[in-house]
Amino acid sequence: MTTAKLSIYSKALAFADSSSNNNPQRRFFDWTRTLSALVVENPESDNGALQVAESVTVFDGVRATTVDGTTSLTSTLSTLDSGSRYRFTWVGGTNPTLRTDRGLTLVGQAVTFAINANQTANISLGGSTFGSVVAGDIIFIPHTTTGDTANVLAADNAGYWQVLSVISTTNIQVGRLSGESFVGTGETQTLAASTQLQAYSSAGVQVGDSVTISAGFAVASQKTFTVDEVTSTWFEVLSTSSLPSEAAKLPGAAGIIFYTNVKSFLRVETDQDILVQMNGDTGSSVKISPFQAGDIELPGYMEKVGPVYKLVLVNKSATTCNYSVFSAE
Repeated sequence: MTTAKLSIYSKALAFADSSSNNNPQRRFFDWTRTLSALVVENPESDNGALQVAESVTVFDGVRATTVDGTTSLTSTLSTLDSGSRYRFTWVGGTNPTLRTDRGLTLVGQAVTFAINANQTANISLGGSTFGSVVAGDIIFIPHTTTGDTANVLAADNAGYWQVLSVISTTNIQVGRLSGESFVGTGETQTLAASTQLQAYSSAGVQVGDSVTISAGFAVASQKTFTVDEVTSTWFEVLSTSSLPSEAAKLPGAAGIIFYTNVKSFLRVETDQDILVQMNGDTGSSVKISPFQAGDIELPGYMEKVGPVYKLVLVNKSATTCNYSVFSAE
């Protein structure tokens, strides 16, 4: 990730003097704005050409999920973080597939943790199997320390582990996630529920992604959050403002979107008429027209400060369009 400084200089002057000069006397407006050395990440530029009626997706940070109109989510206040942590849990309808669950069925099975000298652990089963678990997958063990109910497994073994190696169908080697201190203890326990040891893919919605909720939930919850924790069935966010607890809400596919690499600054320039479609919009309400078609010195342009996770440009002119896009996160 590249960190940079962004400076924006803007001046707009309209006047009624009969000739141009350095100090017009009859000014309709004279507005200057200077924003200097703003800290941004991953500044980029993209230049291209579009043929007549052609469109291009300049960038798309949307995470693929399977949320649909039947996907039901419940929001609850966590017991952690002094009332600022909220969990959104899938409770019915189509699985949103935040991560791909490995579907372990370990209820009634003996699970053994053996701690190794190199700050790893081996997890072995007395029965059943680890099924489709592969190296790189995440093992999650809920406990009171994760905001869940007590587990038969020790609190020292709770939380997140990454699968380092699948030794056999009943034995895997795991380590704590990158950046986490190693904590673990040797034990053998019989699971009372399959949910007491879960496995799911590492691919999918990630910690640090953004999630925008725009439907289904109360207005107070319809905003953009940063994902702070995520499993295959729930995600958590931190909010300094209070959010209501709500049961079985149906935001729909367009009402809850997860995305990464969101842009906070965007400028689009064009020498022909184009449509600008942002964040999944497919309409035609945002159109840029140049001051003089075909003149690169008199382009049309727009700037946006605010979240943009997807940008599509559509050429609406009768000739080739040249465009430039400048963005930063």
